[in-house]
Amino acid sequence: MPRRKLQIVSLSGAELTPDTLQAMSDLRRSIMQMKPGIDLARDFDKFCRFCRHACYVYLLYAPGQQLVGSMVFAADQASASDGTAYVVVQIEYVFLAPGYRGHVALPLAFMRLILRFLWRMLRHHRGHQLWLCGIGYPASLAFFNDLVPQSYIGPGQDRQLQMPV
Repeated sequence: MPRRKLQIVSLSGAELTPDTLQAMSDLRRSIMQMKPGIDLARDFDKFCRFCRHACYVYLLYAPGQQLVGSMVFAADQASASDGTAYVVVQIEYVFLAPGYRGHVALPLAFMRLILRFLWRMLRHHRGHQLWLCGIGYPASLAFFNDLVPQSYIGPGQDRQLQMPV
């Protein structure tokens, strides 16, 4: 596996250019096989809307500015019918090119992102419940459940991980 240095670039979703969004989509499609019958143009539009809405986007570049990794982090404040304030966090489109899997840059970028977000939560949303969603792979859920012992993975189809803040 290459151990070359990867550059981590942090942007807000609003800062993403059309070229960057296309490169992110190309990386995603190079790693993940799309289901037959998916309208690729509609999928790309949905992808772009989510990414542009994100509060943090981390991109990993190999030497020569080749995009080899991405991570998109969106957060929305809301309240339940009983008045309970919460923040829903979605971490999506976390991809790393196969030749770079195991590289320290992705966990480093992830920890930077989590620390930035937790600092933001403490400054602006103290006392809110934090709902983490969008991580759908069992290994990812197990990782977060081990990382935050007070987390709760909800039952049924809408399995969610709740983290106290």
